[in-house]
Amino acid sequence: MLKRAHSFAKKLKKNPNEKGSHLRDIFENVQEQHYWTKKEEALFLFGLETFGRNWVEIAKLIQTKDNAQVSHYAYYLSNKIQKDPSIDGAQFADILQAPKVNFWNEEENSKFLEAVKVHGRDWMQVAQLVGSKNNQQCSQHGLYLLRKFKENPALDHDNLSKLLKQSKIKYWTEDEDERFCDALRIHGKDWGKIEELVATRTKN
Repeated sequence: MLKRAHSFAKKLKKNPNEKGSHLRDIFENVQEQHYWTKKEEALFLFGLETFGRNWVEIAKLIQTKDNAQVSHYAYYLSNKIQKDPSIDGAQFADILQAPKVNFWNEEENSKFLEAVKVHGRDWMQVAQLVGSKNNQQCSQHGLYLLRKFKENPALDHDNLSKLLKQSKIKYWTEDEDERFCDALRIHGKDWGKIEELVATRTKN
């Protein structure tokens, strides 16, 4: 849903008469979610000091950003610190620039497999259930397991290969776009409500 909103916002910039132009304010407001306020930046630094590189916990603390946005901001801040070590947040350079930990322990892997059974390839939901990994890490772990299962099918005890396989891109139909615009007009950025009205798409 959020990706579709960004897609509409870009189209409206190029063509003001594009379908959905009456929702311009909402679409522009959605794009503003990518900008970080001073409060969000302060919460990020506090979260970094408290939770380290646990983007899921930091996102919960900030509340207005998801774990993917937190991860991207950490990458952005790390690059900024390298150019100017005097900026606010430079004291956490060691944490930000630490090697990424991609190792999955047994508990995380078990949570991941259970989450995939319930949510399939919805990595945002899977990450929430795993708790200690973000959606990108879950997506990468899914690809890793898929390769392992392909090499040795005996490892796939729960027949998860079908759930982990990359599905083809499903383009939005005109009917879905109309339902999406109607739902956005009624519910604003309440992606849960919009998901219910669109019915054929998830909020991510």
